[in-house]
Amino acid sequence: MLPETGTTIHPKLQEALIGVKFSFVDPTTREWLKEAISAGAHLKEPNGLNISTWIRDRNILGVALLSHANNIQIGDIYGIGRDRVRRIINETSFTIWQNCSEGIREKFPYGEIPFDRSYGNQNPENMLLQDNLGSRIVGFLENGLTALGVRSELSDVSPQRLYKNLRSLRKLGFEVPGLDMTKAENLSISVGLQDTNLSDEQIQSLLDSVKLRFYQAMIKSKEIIVPVRDLLKQAGFYYRTDWDADLFYQAIKKAGIPFGSVKNTIHKGPQARIRFYHFIASLHLRRAIDSLASNPDLKRFLENHIKHCAGPEVPLPTTTKLQNPKEFGRCGRVFQECGISHQHYSKMNIDEFFQGCPVPVFRYDGSQQATYFYPISQKKALIGFITASPKPRTFSPGMKEK
Repeated sequence: MLPETGTTIHPKLQEALIGVKFSFVDPTTREWLKEAISAGAHLKEPNGLNISTWIRDRNILGVALLSHANNIQIGDIYGIGRDRVRRIINETSFTIWQNCSEGIREKFPYGEIPFDRSYGNQNPENMLLQDNLGSRIVGFLENGLTALGVRSELSDVSPQRLYKNLRSLRKLGFEVPGLDMTKAENLSISVGLQDTNLSDEQIQSLLDSVKLRFYQAMIKSKEIIVPVRDLLKQAGFYYRTDWDADLFYQAIKKAGIPFGSVKNTIHKGPQARIRFYHFIASLHLRRAIDSLASNPDLKRFLENHIKHCAGPEVPLPTTTKLQNPKEFGRCGRVFQECGISHQHYSKMNIDEFFQGCPVPVFRYDGSQQATYFYPISQKKALIGFITASPKPRTFSPGMKEK
């Protein structure tokens, strides 16, 4: 059952907490209390204390150990001060312990029974109810805020406490985007990379401290960091190879723009390899775009070297997709499969040959010789077209298929 908090709990949080067993004391204290009550140690009235006072003191101890109420709140209930509450808790717990059998006292030495209730304060579910913080967070998450957005709204809450509450909510089934970014070690990076007052050297230091997990979480929103590949796409650049991409990395560094990299090592399986991801701070996005656009060495990458050559009109694929063997294949290899030698098709007028082809064919002009690609899913149709076509005419070297 949910403990009484005195405030309205968010309906979704209340539903998520159904069935949760709340605990406000250390398990050792709870076990001792169960055995002491079972043995009737609480019923023995101490000397010099009337029964009504003893019942009150037992009730105060019970409220202290079995609820989230603090000493001030307990004192308000019984009309006494918090110091008096503290003394009653200590005296009553010790009296009940003395009333226990020797076996219970040996099993639970009084000095080893925690009564400070720190366990209850740290219990994840209890923390959600303190100051109604859990309900406030759920409200922000409902409005579409990420964990960092919640952090901005609740700047008065310590990062450690906020992270523990967000983690507890995720365990209860709530979606908490960007949870790892609210860890204390990541929070300073997130906040710093949005600070326009920091120097390039300070931003570079923050980028150097970015770890893979941070990068993977942050690129989803692009609020903090932007992958260089997305930067180039937004700037209108087209590139095909890693060698081309490296030219952009060097240009960014040469322009003095802070630049970060993380390494991802996949140790096993068909994808086993080492891969690097490169990024900049989001606040430098416009600066980086303007710098690359004005770089004369990169002008050639502003032209899309992929052209629609033949077949149905479809959206042009990106160079990344064109190089994916699961999506596109090279037409030259299909020619070879159809018995047309490299020597023969290298002299063909490929553009003219593919006129009337039912399969989309794309020409890439970014290298010394043009390369032709087709959707791998339509390979059978392409083979049918090639084998059914009359012997192709040749022409003097110009556009060639490699």
